[in-house]
Amino acid sequence: MDKVRGLFNSFCGNLFLLLVLVLVRPNLAVAGSVVKFLPGFEGPLPFELETGYIGVGESEDVQFFYYFVKSESNPQTDPLLIWLTGGPGCSSIRGLASGIGPVKFQRVLYDGTLPKLMTNPYSWTKVASMIFLDSPAGTGFSYARTAKASQSTDLQASEHNYEFLRKLIDNINPEHVLKPTCPDVSRKPNNLFSGRRSTVETFYKKFEELDAATGEKLIDYWANDMSVQEALHVGKALWVGCNHSLPYTRDAGSVVPYHANLSTKGYRSLIYSGDYDMISPYLGTEEWIRSLNYPIIDDWRQWIHQGQVAGYTRTYANKMTFATGAGHVAPYEKPAECRSMFGRWISYQPL
Repeated sequence: MDKVRGLFNSFCGNLFLLLVLVLVRPNLAVAGSVVKFLPGFEGPLPFELETGYIGVGESEDVQFFYYFVKSESNPQTDPLLIWLTGGPGCSSIRGLASGIGPVKFQRVLYDGTLPKLMTNPYSWTKVASMIFLDSPAGTGFSYARTAKASQSTDLQASEHNYEFLRKLIDNINPEHVLKPTCPDVSRKPNNLFSGRRSTVETFYKKFEELDAATGEKLIDYWANDMSVQEALHVGKALWVGCNHSLPYTRDAGSVVPYHANLSTKGYRSLIYSGDYDMISPYLGTEEWIRSLNYPIIDDWRQWIHQGQVAGYTRTYANKMTFATGAGHVAPYEKPAECRSMFGRWISYQPL
């Protein structure tokens, strides 16, 4: 396990709301293991990847697993982005390898061998450092040590996520951010996945009759390969893309007041909805934005990528931008367009 590494110079900046994204510019220290090779990817990784566990909650009975990718541009000044896939219960590895992350799967028929990875030319890590977090407990490679700790609610999950972010920064040496504050801040949990299904082999039995798979289904085969889990420094585990059996209670109600509170404090925000997304339709997004009663600064117009209409956008007071385009998982469907949208917004340019 590597010692603490600091990256950024200031704990200030912007808040970025794009479905499930939060953007800050913090002093960041990451404790974990450097991953230089990934099974399925030919040669050493051309970017810096680190994985690890950080304990949160009472007695740290919840162990969050994260993937950290250092910006490939200027990590000293580029922002830090945290990606939380929805669900709840869907693993963030979908973001890492299916749209905005530095790698993607070669979309070929599955032939029973380990799926192949390739670089993603539209990765958001070209302009920002990123944390892909498996949250809440029971998602991806994250787990809970007790039955009580495995139970989550909206508010508890948000508190755990906030605690996770603070523990990225708690071990910083204030006199020299690149030096560790202690000899070893790593945690090597024992019996990581006790209580969960014991072997990966049982998972594959469900797929014995499947002779082909493309796209995101390749993640299932890749993430459950023993060589992959060893490379990522996790114990033997059954990985599922979305764990719909989490003991999770929705108790947050409307999050519109949170948007209002953050925007009145001066944080910029980018709100995205897919034009043909029936899970989170843009009409619903328009409705809650309208309830804020913010004046329209720049009314509907097209936003363009390489001479083609990529979506539509409207700008409101309080530094809020609303954009549409593609569908529910836009970076997977339209990676180049979404990277363009994100790059312009992060650079304070109009979409």
